[in-house]
Formats: sequence, structure tokens, C-alpha cells
Amino acid sequence: MALPPPGTGAATKPLGARSKIGTSWGIYNTVMGIGDLTGDGKPDLLGRDSQGGLWLYPGTDAATKPLGARIKIATSWGIYNTLL
Repeated sequence: MALPPPGTGAATKPLGARSKIGTSWGIYNTVMGIGDLTGDGKPDLLGRDSQGGLWLYPGTDAATKPLGARIKIATSWGIYNTLL
């Protein structure tokens, strides 16, 4: 999975290079950017697996490793069709 390219502010080239943030995201049926769930000022990601487990990937703000290790934060979320 790659992050969307960052904005450059330039009209002639508005987007910069994309950043790879990991592999094997196919274990999730939903992946979403959720803003700052941890309260540290960095954007985080949330993934839901096929058993309904919710996994938090905390943002690190580091270009070489933008996400920290995953943390299971909930179970039984498989009953929902959509997470917003």
C-alpha cells in the first residue's frame, strides 16, 4: 500500500512522489485513514480483518517507517458492512 502523494503547492506539479508504507495489506477487508486516534498529533491507519478484529497502525512521522507496529484494539466488528 502506498500513501497518496503529498501536495507540493505548485500548480505545474501539484503532487510529489508517493510513499510505500507496507506490504501484505490483503489480510484486511477494510483499511482506512482515521486521523489521529492516538492523540499524538500524527495520522493513524485502521484495518479490519476477516474475523472482525480492528488493528491500529499508529503514525510515526518518520519517512523511512511511517507506521508503527500494529495493535489489536477491538474484536467483533465483522457484523458491520461499512466503517466510516
